[in-house]
Amino acid sequence: MTTKKSTTKKTTGEAVEKVSPVVENSTEQSSPAEQAPQSGDVDPSTDDNPGEESPITEDQVNESPSPIYETNNEAIKPIVLVVTKSEKLAEVASRSIAHFFEADVRAIVVNFDPEMNLVEKLADCISTYENETVILFDSIVAVNKFFLQDVGAIYAERSRIGWDYNAKTPVVLERSRIVDLLESIPGLSGKDFIQSYFETFHGDELPLVTDWRIDTFTLPVVSVNPSHKTLNDLLRFKRWVHVSEASVDAMLEFFSE
Repeated sequence: MTTKKSTTKKTTGEAVEKVSPVVENSTEQSSPAEQAPQSGDVDPSTDDNPGEESPITEDQVNESPSPIYETNNEAIKPIVLVVTKSEKLAEVASRSIAHFFEADVRAIVVNFDPEMNLVEKLADCISTYENETVILFDSIVAVNKFFLQDVGAIYAERSRIGWDYNAKTPVVLERSRIVDLLESIPGLSGKDFIQSYFETFHGDELPLVTDWRIDTFTLPVVSVNPSHKTLNDLLRFKRWVHVSEASVDAMLEFFSE
């Protein structure tokens, strides 16, 4: 695998700027300076003994400015990669992530090129951005507030052969491990990538088991004409919805309401 910029023709959308959530104003409180002193308060710093230093009070310690560490290194922030085969669904998904994701990310990048498989889209992303963390949303739309620890978990479904890591949830991938995997398994297909990645790097960890009927993670929609009432009832308890290729048009209509 090479990490150079792919020359494959693509219709990758522009990065969507992360929207900061609106914070409601909290109730105003009077400042300590405006509060009347309580009876019995004594000022221990009175200079009754000019030859001795006054002891440092706890208030004086708390007034000392704390060091502030700042960084402009955008490479340490995660990149969110949205992949679909529908430009309209990619736009809906990226805007939903910007609205509901309670985390600081560098950019939300979309790729809806139908001629590129998942591996090619990942390779294209990590050749463009050198950020170590890539959060993959594969045909997933956010429907409720979620946090970095939600996407950082390892999810899987039970199967007869073990764990099926294609659980239709967002996943956190490491750039260096993507490179290692693709170099060790040349020609790895897009449909096998997620399974191979988690078996290789997280195979000794117990995942969170998903079951859409009872969990609060993803609602998979496979119907060509899903009931809007059922969707509204179920999505109240979910973080994300996975949109199958067959249900794209119906879900776009649902989200436009």
